[in-house]
Amino acid sequence: MSQFVYINFYKTTLSAAMTSTQTTMTVGSATGLPTLTTGQVLPLVLTSASNNTVHEIVYVTAISSNTLTIERGQEGTAGNTWAIGDYVSCDTTAGSVVASGDDVSFGTVDATGLITANGGLTVPSGQTATVAGTVDATGLITANGGLTVPSGQTATVAGTLDVTGSATVPAATASTNPVNLGQFPNSLASAGYQKLPNGLIIQWQVVGLPSTNASSGSTSFNFPIAFPNGFLSGQAIQDVDVPAIIILGIYSPTTSGARLTWAGSGSPLTGGTTCWVMVIGY
Repeated sequence: MSQFVYINFYKTTLSAAMTSTQTTMTVGSATGLPTLTTGQVLPLVLTSASNNTVHEIVYVTAISSNTLTIERGQEGTAGNTWAIGDYVSCDTTAGSVVASGDDVSFGTVDATGLITANGGLTVPSGQTATVAGTVDATGLITANGGLTVPSGQTATVAGTLDVTGSATVPAATASTNPVNLGQFPNSLASAGYQKLPNGLIIQWQVVGLPSTNASSGSTSFNFPIAFPNGFLSGQAIQDVDVPAIIILGIYSPTTSGARLTWAGSGSPLTGGTTCWVMVIGY
């Protein structure tokens, strides 16, 4: 990780025009600039002389007289084309403050790069931190408002994530993805189901058997919900000791139901006889 270097009251202008991808810039004055060692960066802010709402943050990695080697478009800013006379200053930036290791509290953060919070990151209630890059925090992240990490991006927290507002976690699609409670829908009724994030569905219900004098038979029943793709397995057991029933089985399953078959000792099957059924599918 880079070590930020700070200087006070540094202001100058560009003495040469600069393209949007150029990695060196020439400044009018190098007075007060520090000597950088390997791993150190000096954050500078470029501001258009003709439009003071146009900015770019650059990180200076090396200084040779008035020529500075820079990393372009830092902390969510974009590389711009700059003209002679545009302003250059050493101002405090959000990225440099967070990297300082202090516990930082601020409002809206929109970062397309890396946020490193070794001390801590606090998002006050009513504010939002939206990260399009990576959050790497070895301290505490407290998101009273909200912390959003878009799908395909990463938030790595080596400390503690304390969210008293809301944390939005996209539905998991891989084994390394986090899951949210919305991926565990269920119905905890006597005829219910539990869905798992990997697509597996477990269902249970009570199936009544008809009154009959036959020693064997079958009856059809529907699952509490249909399986979207297919039936995998099932089991049936009688819920009371019924001597007439010796064998219970499930056959001819579809995605929405099956048939329950039984074989008995030859005694009549009286009304009100029930059995528990559990089925698994996806």
